[in-house]
Amino acid sequence: MRLIAFIFTVLISLPSFCYANDTAQLPIKIGDISAYTGLAYYAEPYRQGWQLALEEINAAGGVLGRKVEVISRDSRGNPAEAVNTAQDLIHTEEVFALMGPILSHVGLAVSEISKREKVPLITALVGTDKLLWEEYHPYVFRIYSGVYQLTSMMMESAQNIDATKWAVVSENYEAGHAHADDFMTQLKAINPNIEFVEKQYPALNKINAGSVVQAVKNAEPEALFVFLLGNNMTAFIREMRLRGLDDIPVVNPTLGLVEEQRRYGETLPVGWHVLSMPDYETAGRQYQAFYKAFENKYGESPTVLSTAGYLALKSIASAIEKSGQLDVALFVKNMEGDHFDFFYDQPFSFRSIDHQSNFAWSKSKTVVANGKAGVSDVENLDPKDHFAPVDYVMKRRSGGAK
Repeated sequence: MRLIAFIFTVLISLPSFCYANDTAQLPIKIGDISAYTGLAYYAEPYRQGWQLALEEINAAGGVLGRKVEVISRDSRGNPAEAVNTAQDLIHTEEVFALMGPILSHVGLAVSEISKREKVPLITALVGTDKLLWEEYHPYVFRIYSGVYQLTSMMMESAQNIDATKWAVVSENYEAGHAHADDFMTQLKAINPNIEFVEKQYPALNKINAGSVVQAVKNAEPEALFVFLLGNNMTAFIREMRLRGLDDIPVVNPTLGLVEEQRRYGETLPVGWHVLSMPDYETAGRQYQAFYKAFENKYGESPTVLSTAGYLALKSIASAIEKSGQLDVALFVKNMEGDHFDFFYDQPFSFRSIDHQSNFAWSKSKTVVANGKAGVSDVENLDPKDHFAPVDYVMKRRSGGAK
């Protein structure tokens, strides 16, 4: 009887043992949601970045001895579609974490799902600071710098422009208004004599560029802040030239990006005060290694979004490895703080107060030389010098002053 009981016990426990063993061999699934339709010129470089990271991670043995698998979905830039996709990735594909939203309104929608389902979300290009302040929750992290931080960096250039009359042109969606509001607030704090003589907020991909530029020109500004994307920016630049508005200083956070330089080529506006990637020669050995690996794989240099995609998946893998198991609470704890060396051979990290990364930038000016677009006067900026103060973050989080 004892022998029969022993055999019965072994048989009962065997399926459980086999299941646990099989689970240990299954890949760790990460869900990716991005606007591959509609914003492909941003989303595709982002995907190239995380694909390079995926190859490196799995070539080194994966995470916790398991391969990593990224299940990628197209949000089409639509919040409702992104929400449905996130739920499918969580409940059907059983992903451990989500990454990737680009547009701010889409990122905020997916973040709500992350909060409700207690599934980590690492965003790439969600600029609005509502994500980490008013709408903060423990499971959300951001690779790309927020609007406050980017604006603070742009102030390095804007405060030295000899102008008191400014105009603002910005996209009519969450991040567009955030960029405009923060720029006006921070510049006014530096120089109370600043006057904003015109404000224009065209709809995404639906700008009436002629009327917008003419309204700005009629206001006779001495300088201009512009935050426009894709076709809106292209149409605006064309009308600026046609209507003779291309001779005043312009501050802009995007045209220094490699992806924009490629898109415009020799038609890139010259002399704009922009933000760009850190100078390659001084950006650190680890960043240079990533840069060369990207060039070897794709035959071109990485973009800001490529770098964000790479860092998103690398940081996820790092936090899981540090946790020693697939545990959300441990993952969140280990996402905070330092990870691996990257920019300037310093640790890539997320600060604990709001889960903002220390993604690095430089300030520069747009140039076209020998028919090729680029930037000049590059000056690396320390991201930590431009973080929002903790008391300001907490005031925003508690519903205080914007």
